[in-house]
Amino acid sequence: MAFPTVDIAEAQLFSNNPVLVTNSLSGYEQRAVVSTQKFELVARYSNLSTLERRLIQSFIQEQQGALNSFDIALPGELGDSSAGFSGTIQTAALGSVGESTVSISSSNSTAVLKKGDLIRFTGKTKLYTVTADLTTDAGGTGTLSISPALITSVAGTTTIIHTGVSLNARFKNTQNSWSVNQTQYANLTLEFIEVF
Repeated sequence: MAFPTVDIAEAQLFSNNPVLVTNSLSGYEQRAVVSTQKFELVARYSNLSTLERRLIQSFIQEQQGALNSFDIALPGELGDSSAGFSGTIQTAALGSVGESTVSISSSNSTAVLKKGDLIRFTGKTKLYTVTADLTTDAGGTGTLSISPALITSVAGTTTIIHTGVSLNARFKNTQNSWSVNQTQYANLTLEFIEVF
């Protein structure tokens, strides 16, 4: 299921890397990763028409607040690769859990992805960040560096989604509210947290 197509006035994307930090009396500090990285999205909607507000309102009810997950399209440049490449990118070999590089093949040799681009693997729900520019060789092959490391294995020939990327999420809060101004236009801020 997908979140209704309603223009987001302003979006903030956060990368949450849960780390437990403890300090001893002597000042020694210990740090440990306590969970996998997750993205959080704060979306602000302004001047929604009655129809747009009702679409979102009914969607929230259908999802039963934070109970169910869905895809929400990342707005503008957040959801599209910055290199301008619109061709197909696929994994060239199996990517195993814990690997932070994946062999890929693309439809031509060019700068394919840029550091900081967001991607998803077809059939998977986790969003990954590209950590190094990816330029394929003359044969259209290369090595994609991502973070976090793969949380599930990815089969060879899996298509990599790099344009129109969406976040698989749920509502972060169990209670959502909106305001309606005198002209009957609504303003709404929603928080989403990644689910995989």
